[in-house]
Amino acid sequence: MSDPVPTPPGAAPAPTTPQLRFARAIVIAALALALSFLGLLNAITSVPLIRDSLGPLVWEHKADSPAAILVTLAVAVLVPIIALIICSRRGWLRWPQLVALSAIVLATFVYLSWDEPTVRRPLTMDELSPPLPGDEATFQVFLRYAKNSPAANAVKSPKTTTLVAESNFATKPEPWAQFLREHRADVEADWAALAPVRSWWDELAAQPRIGDLTPPRPDAPIIAFQAVRAYTQIAVAVACLQALDGHGDEAMATVTRLYDVARKFEPNSRTLVRTMVGKVMQRMALQAGGFVLDHAAVSPASRATFAAEISAGALGAAGARRLILIEYAFFQPMFSLFIGGTAIGGQEDQRIFQQVVHYLGHLVVNPIATQNFVGDRYYALAALAAERRLGELEVNKGPIDRDSRGGYRVKNIGGRLFADAAMPALSKVTKSYWDIEDLRVALLARLKS
Repeated sequence: MSDPVPTPPGAAPAPTTPQLRFARAIVIAALALALSFLGLLNAITSVPLIRDSLGPLVWEHKADSPAAILVTLAVAVLVPIIALIICSRRGWLRWPQLVALSAIVLATFVYLSWDEPTVRRPLTMDELSPPLPGDEATFQVFLRYAKNSPAANAVKSPKTTTLVAESNFATKPEPWAQFLREHRADVEADWAALAPVRSWWDELAAQPRIGDLTPPRPDAPIIAFQAVRAYTQIAVAVACLQALDGHGDEAMATVTRLYDVARKFEPNSRTLVRTMVGKVMQRMALQAGGFVLDHAAVSPASRATFAAEISAGALGAAGARRLILIEYAFFQPMFSLFIGGTAIGGQEDQRIFQQVVHYLGHLVVNPIATQNFVGDRYYALAALAAERRLGELEVNKGPIDRDSRGGYRVKNIGGRLFADAAMPALSKVTKSYWDIEDLRVALLARLKS
């Protein structure tokens, strides 16, 4: 009987049973997939070409070189697989090496999945905008002209709104006055055509407050801007015509009614959209109020009424802070929907990204950690907005929590990408907020002089 042939140096001994051979193949295949995944994450966050081309998900630019990106990703995925195959055939992957490598990969996955224990800055819409009795009724009145509602779809753009929008009556009052004189009949016809919207506006003005129960969902109903824009623009034109005709008190009453509803959009708003719609209307009402004071005599009583109205709408620093935190309160439930797999709109590449995040779960998204660094950013921006530090607000509008190289980190990359995609440009809306506040303060001083 001949002696058994010894195993050549460097070669793996043959598995003694089919079960062990099958188990070893399974372990090597699992390691190949795991290492390819880690290589993919590393390529996405380390290779500048790929890192800077995450724009379709975050910023509005396209990949610089799709072909180069595909080659890089292919290398990141295939290199670990090929390396394991070569090592296995040369006998370098015995069970001790496989166990050690598996332990390292498992520890890496545990690290990627580890999340922070608690949310540091929990904030709900009910905390920011507590519902009060009667809000449901006034909110339904408000939604009568919601986007795509029958009432909103029935509103036709008045003939003069384009010209009103293009005119700058605050800085060029005389051309504006001439325009009004030449188009008086059109303005009056447009005002008459807006009778249903005017009735709605009067109903809103009769409420002490206008509730907002908007749910934090992508399909939540929002106001149709066309209806409020048409009313605002034509109401301003009517008020200015009344002033030019010498009816100062009537003109100021028209402006006061406009401002009254506009300010009620803001203090308990649950969306940035509703708040800014209210601010835009307030701006036009304030500018119209200045035009009325310049072109007609206004009684002390009418002045006092409008002064009280614009004083009631003064939110100051607290309003600027709230403007930012509205978005954070909206972010938290939207983020939960996103990681839960609920479609939240967006482009096709964003939906693909969402599905990847959903299926890979905590390996690419740490939900609590994401909410924490987003919350820290929002509260920091809210403080800057309240203190009117607009320059610093502009500087801090960029990506969240990137490393010193300007790229994303491997850990929680999905959370960082979603946070950057979800955060709006808040510096512009904050500047607009404070510009309108300046208008309000200046006009209030004129009314009381």
